[in-house]
Amino acid sequence: MNLLPFRLVKTYMDFIDDDGNCFVAYRALLTWSLLKVRYSGVLFSTDTSTGESFYFRDTPQRNELELHLKKADFFGIWKPEQQGMTEILYASGEKKILWNCMHPNCQVDVIFRGRSYMGRGYMETLDLPLKPWQIPLHTLRWGRFLAGDISIVWIQWEGSHPVNKLYFNGALFTDIIYHENEINFNGGKNKLTFVDPTIIRKGKLSGSLDKAPWLKHLFSKRILDTMETKYKSRCTFDTESSGPISGWALYEVVTWPSETSQVK
Repeated sequence: MNLLPFRLVKTYMDFIDDDGNCFVAYRALLTWSLLKVRYSGVLFSTDTSTGESFYFRDTPQRNELELHLKKADFFGIWKPEQQGMTEILYASGEKKILWNCMHPNCQVDVIFRGRSYMGRGYMETLDLPLKPWQIPLHTLRWGRFLAGDISIVWIQWEGSHPVNKLYFNGALFTDIIYHENEINFNGGKNKLTFVDPTIIRKGKLSGSLDKAPWLKHLFSKRILDTMETKYKSRCTFDTESSGPISGWALYEVVTWPSETSQVK
């Protein structure tokens, strides 16, 4: 019997409108040893409710720009308006962590529980052929800001293999400085300020696996204790040549109890 190597391929799709109604949706395929697990879900934070629906069955989709989760009563269409970018975040031998920001700025239409929403959104895919404890980092920061035709996407790893990248309308910057409610880049000429951030999800990875407790036996306590905090926030974006531009950001901070070790 051939055992499957570890690989997680996860597509992330989000949306937020002018009033702050937001959705974070995802579809993924995990293969490892004898396992082949498909799952999908949607995290929502609207003016009427907040919650998450998670399923270990994947609904077939007509194309990559649509997501239909029947049990969650969710349907969304992403209409790209900017070209994407791709990065190899880390490589170990022939295994490479590939981050594919396919569509950094989209017009999105969502129908959720019979109500229609329109706003801007984002889509990416992460191809992870390494087990989580083989990745040399202890803190991950990721986020995106959208306002009209402006997109800002950032990703930072802290650890023995640091990553510090930000894309402003496709242009790469590597001098990003993070503060509690502010990001500076381009030699301090550009500033993104978060106004009244709201936590939309906070918890350990172990809590995300409550619907499939058998999966917890595959991960170490260090990985299960990984803490993830997701935010939505109004933002202002300042440049040297223009006044503040208003928009919304969705972002997250993920922390490991200690830097992961290179265990095979």
